[in-house]
This record gives sequence, structure tokens and C-alpha cells, in this order.
Amino acid sequence: MGYLDKKMEKFLQVKKIENNAVFLKDGSIKAIIQIQPINFRILSTKHQQSIIQAFKDFLNSLDFPIQIVVRTVNLSIDDYLQKLEQTVRLQKKEKLLEQFNEFQEFMREYIEKNAVKNRLFYIVIPAEKSVFSKIDDALSQLEIRAKLCMDKLANCNLVTKRLSSNELVSLLSTYFEGFIEVENEYQSLITILERRQKNEQKN
Repeated sequence: MGYLDKKMEKFLQVKKIENNAVFLKDGSIKAIIQIQPINFRILSTKHQQSIIQAFKDFLNSLDFPIQIVVRTVNLSIDDYLQKLEQTVRLQKKEKLLEQFNEFQEFMREYIEKNAVKNRLFYIVIPAEKSVFSKIDDALSQLEIRAKLCMDKLANCNLVTKRLSSNELVSLLSTYFEGFIEVENEYQSLITILERRQKNEQKN
């Protein structure tokens, strides 16, 4: 469904996004933490056991409910290849550039042929309903809970970050069709055209 579709608006139930939190139409307020996964299988048995124990400690420390969200998306290495190309071009070596072009072609073909996917992990944290009457109290509670989760997950060797308001908008936008990723943000075609027209008018 497109981002103008009323069915999608009803499905998401988002009233507004501000102060690094999602305000839903049912009155609930959520914070979202993004987690960078690790390759658990390549770790030693001892390291695996220590991470499992740390994750148990994380779960046992929670006195509030959380939601763990796992998304599977198409893998994009455009940013990586672009930065790598810039580094290669600075070397000013034709042979090295040729090798890079072959590598780039191989990687793109491999990802497309094997339908390589990327998994994204998030934790959704709610504020208690008892503090909903005071927005500042709810936001303060979300801040404390988010920090607790991030600190505990750091013991699992996991890199985390709480999504900002702009990042929350970008995340929810990925559920719509017709959005394009521009510098890690998701913009609709209408937004892109409007910006282009404004730039043309300025020039």
C-alpha cells in the first residue's frame, strides 16, 4: 500500500512522532532501539555461553514488557561500494580501479542471484499507562528504560542506539511503497520532486 492509503494509516495507528518517541492513537507512547547483530556462530563456545548468560541477565532485569522486532530487507551495499570506490580513485592506479570494477560487478551479481537479505533488529519499549497523563513523565520513563536496555545489551557485545524522531519517521516510512532511500532517509517521490522544483526556482 502507498503512504496516502487510508488502510495503511489505520494499520500503523501513529498519531505523531516527536521527542524521539512514537505517539499512537490509543494513547500509548513507544521508544525504539535499533540493535546491530553479531555473527553468533563464529564465536567460541565460551564466548557464546557468556553472551547467552548476559542476555538472560538482560531479560531478568526487565520489569516492563518489550517487543522484539526482526525485519528482513534486501541487502544494499551501494554506500559501501561508493566509499570504497572513492578510496580506490585516490590511489590513481588504473589496475586497482579495474580490479575494483570487477569486484563491484561480482558483488552485485552475487547478491542479486542469491537474493541475499539483511536482518534488522529492534526493541520497542512502552511507557507505563499510569504516567500517560504527564507527557514529560512518560518521556522521562522511556529515557530511563531505553538506557537500561542499552546498557544491559552492551554486556552482550551488542551495539545499540535509540532512534531519533527523524530516524523513527524513516523507519515507519519503509513500510510504505513508493519511498526512495536518500542518504539513509526515506523520501516519497512527491517530496523529491518538490525539493527539485524549489532548487530550480532558486537557481
